[in-house]
Amino acid sequence: MFYENLQRACDERKIPVTNLVAELGLSSGNLSSWKKGNKPRSDTLIKIAERLGVSVNYLLGDDSADPKELFYARYAALSPQDRKTVDAVISALEESQSNQK
Repeated sequence: MFYENLQRACDERKIPVTNLVAELGLSSGNLSSWKKGNKPRSDTLIKIAERLGVSVNYLLGDDSADPKELFYARYAALSPQDRKTVDAVISALEESQSNQK
């Protein structure tokens, strides 16, 4: 399912899948794995979705994406400064929620 959706998204954008894989710094071995039905890691999935302008769920063909895992992958890809910003926002939200109780 993933590979078919990836192929469709690439075709619609006139981007060869092999070019996308190279552009994202992935090995061609990933394509073989995906053609066999395997799914990419969360961080790779996010990179692909962002590059193609589609949702992760579109690529997966369902709602099987674990939101916590995807959030962590996106968080892990941030710079240290951006992580501090995200941490500050989360802390502020937690404080706001605890003040409302």
